[in-house]
Amino acid sequence: MTEYLKGRQAIYEYLYMGYYKIPGAGFAELSKKFLPVFKALGTDTGGEIASGAEALAAYFEKNAHMTDKELAVRLNVNFTKLLNKRNLIGSQTENIWRQEEKSKEEIIISVSNYFADAGVVKPTEINMPIDSYGMELFYLYRTSRAAAESEGDARYKILAAQTAFAQDHILCWTDRFTRAILNQSDEKNFYRALAYLSNGFLKYDFSVSDGACDVQKDL
Repeated sequence: MTEYLKGRQAIYEYLYMGYYKIPGAGFAELSKKFLPVFKALGTDTGGEIASGAEALAAYFEKNAHMTDKELAVRLNVNFTKLLNKRNLIGSQTENIWRQEEKSKEEIIISVSNYFADAGVVKPTEINMPIDSYGMELFYLYRTSRAAAESEGDARYKILAAQTAFAQDHILCWTDRFTRAILNQSDEKNFYRALAYLSNGFLKYDFSVSDGACDVQKDL
């Protein structure tokens, strides 16, 4: 169980890093290391994880002639094209994608409470709203780490809180957010692969087929 949780922690760390800032050469190298992980998981689960692994492999194959530093420049372009603040996707905040369901204040207070209850502190160097996709993945990374380092009832309380957070927040908008990325990207854009991987892993990890939360099911 502990080894599984450590692996889960590593995947959430990788995913949040892809969204919270413009990727550098180190992230390009890390992506290559994670490719076999996602290929293996995609073989076992199929669906979006398999699509993401295939897209990631194709991306690196098309850019095989580039060094990691050169690839970082390409990733910069990919990030800026889809995730800059001038683009609706670029806001990547839950309150934008769920504004017809809940108020901005309700969402931010709820996410902040989950962070506080888990003792998760938003890093000062990360200039993103607490309800951004990257920060909600960061919450899952930090709580996954805490679960891996805990035992018994303490571990299961953390996992229960994670599930509640996912159902209240990130699962409620991951489909819409990542679908928008897919609709506005092509095979040359790294974020096509990452959108498949993040959405697919979230739904796999929390065992849901469509990423829908209770609010969405009522619409």
